[in-house]
Amino acid sequence: MPKILLVEDDPDVSKVIQQHLTEIGHSVVAARGTTDALTALDAQPAVDLMLVDLVMPEDQPDGLAFAVEAKAHSPDTPVIFLTAYYGFVARAGSLPGVVVYKPVDLDVLTQEIRTALGN
Repeated sequence: MPKILLVEDDPDVSKVIQQHLTEIGHSVVAARGTTDALTALDAQPAVDLMLVDLVMPEDQPDGLAFAVEAKAHSPDTPVIFLTAYYGFVARAGSLPGVVVYKPVDLDVLTQEIRTALGN
């Protein structure tokens, strides 16, 4: 069962995505922000994929900064970014992962996860 780290600060969005990931056969480690996600990676470093919201509250590193740090420790772990902010993606330029836009189409998310995991 692939383990996915979900980094999402909106509890309602997180709940829906967690439920969907569980239904399609994944184990989920959920973090409410990037600071919690770094702690989760220290505790459970072996995740198969990171699903990361790009925009975080001001007191947290954004999803891109988190992914860069996380990939420094696990360079082969794929990242899928979630965002509703098209401008953030345009300003960021090259991202170390695929972007799925919110509101998330769960079928699109499922396909991106399968592709990232090589299924």
